Amino acid sequence: MRLFAFLIAFAVVMPFAYDGDMDTYHEAKEELALVRDGYLSALNVAMDDANEGDPEGWFKARDNGECEDWDDLEYVGPELEHFKLTEIPYGFQFKGRHGAYVVDVKIKVVTRDTDVFYDIQYQKGTNAPGKELVEEVFKNERKVFYDPKSPCTREAVTCIGQYSKGTLGTLKKKKSR
Repeated sequence: MRLFAFLIAFAVVMPFAYDGDMDTYHEAKEELALVRDGYLSALNVAMDDANEGDPEGWFKARDNGECEDWDDLEYVGPELEHFKLTEIPYGFQFKGRHGAYVVDVKIKVVTRDTDVFYDIQYQKGTNAPGKELVEEVFKNERKVFYDPKSPCTREAVTCIGQYSKGTLGTLKKKKSR
């Protein structure tokens, strides 16, 4: 009888149990999504402006080293409560911890024709829950195309024409050093 009473009490109390970890998860996810959405908005405006009147305008701009940094995109990164956001060429880096989520990741935002992809590079400090969080927010809708035998290599920041043309943008200067 005691067991039965305990099970009834447990069943009544469980729906009202509070899991604070879900709040932490949602807060961390919202911060990363805020950066993603703002950056994509600025990137899409820059792509549209560059391609106006010239279908290769975006490629040419990236090839000339334009739209590499936040100033070129007219993007202002938000102040984040739990993560430090810094600018890197063609993207951004997150560092920080919120609850169980430890993140240190560089995200380069690349384009393949008019599609946008995230090239994610985890640094040593990122833990498994942090990786899961980043992968959920910066999810590519399909696999990013890279072909080391074509101009559209992994390092390419922009590729066009069914991947027949690729550019490293300003990274080509750094690679040739």
